Amino acid sequence: MAAGRAHSAPRPGRETTMTDSPSRTPSEAKRSRQAAWSGRADVYQRYHGQMSMQAVGPLLAAVGVSTGSEGAGNGGAGLRVLDVGCGPGYGAGEAARRGAFAAGLDLSRAMVGLAAGNVPGAAFVQGDGENLPFADGRFHAVISCFAMPQMPDPARAVAEAFRVLAPGGRYGIALRAGAEQDPNKRMVLAAVAAHGDAVETAFRTLHDGGLRDPAAYLPLLDAGRFTAITRTELPVTWRPEGDREFLDAINAGSRSSKLLDCQSPAARRRIDQALVEAAARYKGPGGYSIPRHAVILSAQKP
Repeated sequence: MAAGRAHSAPRPGRETTMTDSPSRTPSEAKRSRQAAWSGRADVYQRYHGQMSMQAVGPLLAAVGVSTGSEGAGNGGAGLRVLDVGCGPGYGAGEAARRGAFAAGLDLSRAMVGLAAGNVPGAAFVQGDGENLPFADGRFHAVISCFAMPQMPDPARAVAEAFRVLAPGGRYGIALRAGAEQDPNKRMVLAAVAAHGDAVETAFRTLHDGGLRDPAAYLPLLDAGRFTAITRTELPVTWRPEGDREFLDAINAGSRSSKLLDCQSPAARRRIDQALVEAAARYKGPGGYSIPRHAVILSAQKP
């Protein structure tokens, strides 16, 4: 399998993949993520859910939870599906719509509350993706939509998914592609590099741990005894309605907000202006259509 990219010192203008600081324990990292995503739950649902909803259908199809029209059989009927890092419940909700018994888990209590309200027919629990509170072999499919980079120990999360899958069960991960494939990421990184304060510090805080390069997950799946590992490219489109939604989502509802929080008010104004100018090429009468890119990895438990 492809080897993971080596971790290196970040530099302005390119995507980085960093581990948590040695001074920060995994439990501290999880508490930080829990607090951050609890505070962003409503904003995430309002502004970023549209991209997750574009990914969950192909992600479920990759693990064999089809719609009735996608193949023979009854779609997801009779299947038990777990959505790890479920957020507001998009993956579990779509699995339930396809006839599966759906469960979701998230570290953030606020996200679990949103998910339970959004998908009354599914079972949601607050919990840790690296220590799943489910019996061995419980599920036919496990998915994680854009949540794996929040795991301080992704190898353990992969091992836990393997454990709770039944033999023959499938595992699917959706990940955002790096800046080389994602114009929105390139716009943010370029705007901060050109107009921000404390650029090096800001780029070090953009990714406070976790594994983000999709290629780096391939050896983890291989080492975790998964077979039939596949990678699928998935173009998606982000459609903010106007400048305010575009900037609010970047500043308050995305991982980039950590980078932007490092900036002074004057730098934030310069960055906002640069972002609006850079995104103008994607703006039409009905708002923005900004191309993004995701990657779906799927694998099977023998």
